[in-house]
Amino acid sequence: MKAVYIVVGDEVLLGQVVDTNAAFLGQVFGAEGIELICKWTVRDRENEIRDALERAQSLAELVVLSGGLGPTSDDLTKPILTEYFGGKLVRDHKIEQQISDWFRARGREPGPMNLAQADLPDNAQQLHNPLGTAQGMMWQKNGVTTIALPGVPYEFQYIIQHSLIPWAKSTGRLRAMVHRTLMTAGLVESSIAKKLKDWELRWKPMGIRLAYLPRPGVVRLRLSAYPDEWVDAGSESGWAETLESRVDQAAAEIHELLPGHVYGENEESLEDRIGSLLLQSGQCLGLAESCTGGALSARLLKVPGASAYVRGGLVAYHNDLKSGLLGVKTEDLKAFGAVSETVVRTMAAEACGLLGCDYAVAISGIAGPDGGSPDKPVGTVYFGLHGPGFSRVYHRSLGTGRDLVVERAVMMALFLLWRLLSGQAIDEETTIAPKTP
Repeated sequence: MKAVYIVVGDEVLLGQVVDTNAAFLGQVFGAEGIELICKWTVRDRENEIRDALERAQSLAELVVLSGGLGPTSDDLTKPILTEYFGGKLVRDHKIEQQISDWFRARGREPGPMNLAQADLPDNAQQLHNPLGTAQGMMWQKNGVTTIALPGVPYEFQYIIQHSLIPWAKSTGRLRAMVHRTLMTAGLVESSIAKKLKDWELRWKPMGIRLAYLPRPGVVRLRLSAYPDEWVDAGSESGWAETLESRVDQAAAEIHELLPGHVYGENEESLEDRIGSLLLQSGQCLGLAESCTGGALSARLLKVPGASAYVRGGLVAYHNDLKSGLLGVKTEDLKAFGAVSETVVRTMAAEACGLLGCDYAVAISGIAGPDGGSPDKPVGTVYFGLHGPGFSRVYHRSLGTGRDLVVERAVMMALFLLWRLLSGQAIDEETTIAPKTP
């Protein structure tokens, strides 16, 4: 079943409201076998809503609209859809009573505009909304089902889960799609694409699609297989014979092609993976941060239960604290500078002893916009990692933009720590990385 999602509202286009419903809808539809082929956002204009509806009807079997069901003059979705499908608005006295009860339970009296929410199309099936006053509505015409839902996220999600999905399952038209997401770190999107070029050429004709979903420090690789794109490779080819096993086989090859970079699956974060490794080993971690100002500590402590393996952290931003708290020699600061191999190595080793932990990570860098030099431009960051029997230092050039440098530094520290904890330490001679594109 193919679906189109239409969001109605000037406030979404102006950035005053973020449409979180789209992500929810994509996840739920993908899990249930409904293929969401596109999403449009339109203004509160009658002709634009109608045009979007016409286009969607020609593309999909299911059209979902959100927004524009409220009681004010700019809420146009309900009257437009009612007219489009040849019906008229009629007061539903049962819903009117429910609206009155809803308001009175909150110590308020409904006004005429609130009660107008009970004016519903006489040719639509109602989708009950116990969480608010705007009802969901469903029309069926020429093999296409159109559903209008309130835009309030918890109301939208309730109706999707309790009405739309059960209806979709009852049609018998859902197809089993298989999705699998591999989480990678330490490589930019273009580098991964280069390494997987031959893989894509081999697997795409077999019905496996690959999507690159990058965000700072991480690239998600989503493998998808659809029944109507299945190509039987033949019993003698050795290819998998089901969608699930074929995706498993394709994913296993990616693991082999990207050694040391696939750290998890299905939206698992690096901090989650690091926490799992530390819990399994019964070991703990300490942190010494300068340019990241505690951002690495905050990232690790977002994970529930992190207190079991994170001992604590120090933000030693000023050089006096690097010397006074972390034992960095004054002469080393003068000779090499705070952003140097010698300083972060000392910071990591001293933090390990001071905090009583098995591992420690230290970061010192130049986030900018000032402070750079020809030898150490803005974006220069050093990472020190200290643990049982080793002390390692890595250097990275992370570009410009203060917030971006900090975010990249946090992600790089997590990546390096994961590599070490999983027994995949990066060689010292690879510490100088090419500049990020």
